[in-house]
Amino acid sequence: MNKKYAVVLALVLFLLSVAQSQDITELDTYQATKVVIVSATQAWTSTAIDLQANDRVEIKVSGIASTWGTNVQKTYWYGPDGNGWAGSAHPFPSAGGFAVIGKLGTSGTPFLVGSIRSFISKVAGSLYLGYNDNQLSDNYGYFVAFITVIRNGAVITNIANPGENRIESFLLEQNYPNPFNPSTTIQYALPKTENVDVRIYNAAGQLVKTIATGEREAGQHSAVWDGRDDTGNSVSSGAYFYQVKAGDFLQAKKMLLIK
Repeated sequence: MNKKYAVVLALVLFLLSVAQSQDITELDTYQATKVVIVSATQAWTSTAIDLQANDRVEIKVSGIASTWGTNVQKTYWYGPDGNGWAGSAHPFPSAGGFAVIGKLGTSGTPFLVGSIRSFISKVAGSLYLGYNDNQLSDNYGYFVAFITVIRNGAVITNIANPGENRIESFLLEQNYPNPFNPSTTIQYALPKTENVDVRIYNAAGQLVKTIATGEREAGQHSAVWDGRDDTGNSVSSGAYFYQVKAGDFLQAKKMLLIK
């Protein structure tokens, strides 16, 4: 490992125990597709990750940077969300003013990343991470971004050869479209062959319809609900829940039927 990056990573691990937010759920960084060093002195850093439309991306960022002075003894230190330690004469900047940001493609619209971000890409493009400051020359420090890319239910562990990747865990996607009328598609992924049940429930918890049942092989699967119950009658508008049970996995999500 590069000596400079080793020092940075050691600093990050130390600071992580001091500046941990209680308002987030930690990602499992050991499953990251890639670890990227983001310098606070550069507007943008290429992650060398080319996203496709509908890729799911999870990013966790650790570390701090000094602003308003390259002297490392300065006390104006900020985390990726824009929070940190500063003198009384220098109030904390807003997350929108000083924070780790991202964009897709060189001309993409920047979006806030902060210390943690999960999103689905709507378009294809190379992922960039940067530091939101118009005076980059007076900054000092690095951030470490742990990036996980999930494509068609599979964690992409080899960006160059996606065909070598495999589904590592159960995954239930949000139905599409949602809201819907008259039908919607439910997608889920299995890491191994399992007996599967896909069921629809109403807001009162009553079973409306079983739309899939039986053994399914490892991989990506989908089931379509046409808005009808087990008797073939169309159901009324409202909130419904779809539940997928596969072996020991059990998960449900909400959807909305509008007529």
